[in-house]
Amino acid sequence: MKNFTVKNILLTFLLYCVFFAWNINVQAEQPNAKVSELFEASYTSESYYNYTLALDSVLKILKIDPTNYTATFRTAYLYSMLADYSSSIEYYKKAINLYPKKAIEARIGLLEIYLILKQWENAEKTAMDVIKIDAMNYAANSKMSFILFSTGRYSKAIEYYDKMLDLFPSNLEMKLGIAWSYTKMGKFEEGKKYFQDVVTISPSNANALSGLQYIGKGK
Repeated sequence: MKNFTVKNILLTFLLYCVFFAWNINVQAEQPNAKVSELFEASYTSESYYNYTLALDSVLKILKIDPTNYTATFRTAYLYSMLADYSSSIEYYKKAINLYPKKAIEARIGLLEIYLILKQWENAEKTAMDVIKIDAMNYAANSKMSFILFSTGRYSKAIEYYDKMLDLFPSNLEMKLGIAWSYTKMGKFEEGKKYFQDVVTISPSNANALSGLQYIGKGK
């Protein structure tokens, strides 16, 4: 009788442990399932251009898991699509803080917002942060050249345009940027060469044709 009682106690304890472990596992899986469901809902809403509903879904994810990088990054992006740039900046910074040493995509997103707002100083700092991580990053270098051009530092802008053209020799955007930089410096022959390169590839390019017209009047 004593052995029977001990066996029953041990069996009951074993069943309790199995049930407890199963219950913990179910509880752990449920939030993940909900997160997956909310991500799917967000992407589906975005595909119908319903950014408000898409945003609502990822904000719900962040209530479940406040340190979810993808949800944080996506929240910043969706706020930008709704033109709520202050909130977008806030969440891009949160995303960067979750991956402070890398997170290039979040820094590029933040850079885009600063460019929209023409916050040149913040944009330049953010672009440099990316370049420190990835020296040849196209998005950061091309945007840095635009920042420098927009703030009248044409000579420095040329360095970045030239750097990108070494990697992407057929890139018309970079050719136009360097062409205008030379032109604004009064170096018309250098500018004309790049404008003509663009026109050769894209004969009706309005920007290049405008540049050649500008040079013609300048001379």
